Amino acid sequence: MADRRNANHLTAGFLCFALLTTLSSAIFSPPDNYLIACGASSAATLDDGRTFLPDHSGPSRPTFRADGHRVSPLHNPSHDVATLHRAASIFACPCSYEFEIKNKGVHFIRLHFYPFATPDYDLSYARFHVLASGFTLLSDFGTSTPLLKEYLINLDEGKFNISFAPAGRSFFGFVNAIEVVSAPKGLILDVARLVNPSQITKFDGLSKQAMETLYRINVGGPKVTPFNDTLWRRWVPDLEYLTPGSSSEIVTFSGRIKYQKYGASREVAPDNVYNSARAMNSSGVSGADYNMTWEFPVASGYKYLVRMHFCDIASMALNQLYFNVYINGNLAYGDFDLSESAGQMLAILCRLCCGCQCFGALKHIDWPVQAE
Repeated sequence: MADRRNANHLTAGFLCFALLTTLSSAIFSPPDNYLIACGASSAATLDDGRTFLPDHSGPSRPTFRADGHRVSPLHNPSHDVATLHRAASIFACPCSYEFEIKNKGVHFIRLHFYPFATPDYDLSYARFHVLASGFTLLSDFGTSTPLLKEYLINLDEGKFNISFAPAGRSFFGFVNAIEVVSAPKGLILDVARLVNPSQITKFDGLSKQAMETLYRINVGGPKVTPFNDTLWRRWVPDLEYLTPGSSSEIVTFSGRIKYQKYGASREVAPDNVYNSARAMNSSGVSGADYNMTWEFPVASGYKYLVRMHFCDIASMALNQLYFNVYINGNLAYGDFDLSESAGQMLAILCRLCCGCQCFGALKHIDWPVQAE
């Protein structure tokens, strides 16, 4: 991403995947909960029960400022298109949405892009920039396919602006929907383990970073939709990212997942994530090839937050699960005893930060360690 208007880069990416993962309801009630249907003439209610309100003026809606603002509804919408994505705010000049933040802390910022064609515009040809809270979220951005962009940004109380600007005089921009939603306290803690080739150190100030969600993976389990997630997130199956040669078998669990106070919670990840897993399968595999590896395409030059979710649903007794965890070939955890850390179906979360300076992909590898 290129800097524009003296804005800062996002200083960290957000890569989230579950290693060891009952339907749960969204019990968290966010203090700030702006759900905006851009360009719509009426409210749109989703399958998960949330209602998005039109972006025209109203007491519970954000201030919207724009020059040359145009609203273009989708003509003859297909039944396959969600109501939320049948309209868009289209702009040929800079515009911004202003939100009143009541509760300081980390917030989810979600931007919905569903390009469609009208007699005046084909949204797949849009090219624009998006800035928020001094950060460049998107630069020279455009898409020909539906896309949801999610960010986590620490916001202070008061005014918060999301600004859109065409990338050039002959370009325009659009957005179908905007979410500005408070995250639970403790979702992003301040400290993580920083994994370097030469050493492991501590990364402080994590909650103050602006982060983009890149991958949210449910290992061994099915897709999790906002309907089944406590914070209206999407988790996708891991098979696409599991590298050939990884030796694993899927393990599932239908019992009750346990959560520890001040530890992992249903807001960190729902039960659906913790009740399935991949366990290493040693059948017919030599020691050198005995591993599970996931690979994720990423951009170089950034730091990435890797959140690993564990819940021991596989071992028959304690002290049987020992393994090493590597990120891009660098040891992150050695002789990790999962049954000791997450025994008795207790959910835990491990946080790692790593750089990706010269690789085109970020690799996560689990290697077994023989228990004494």
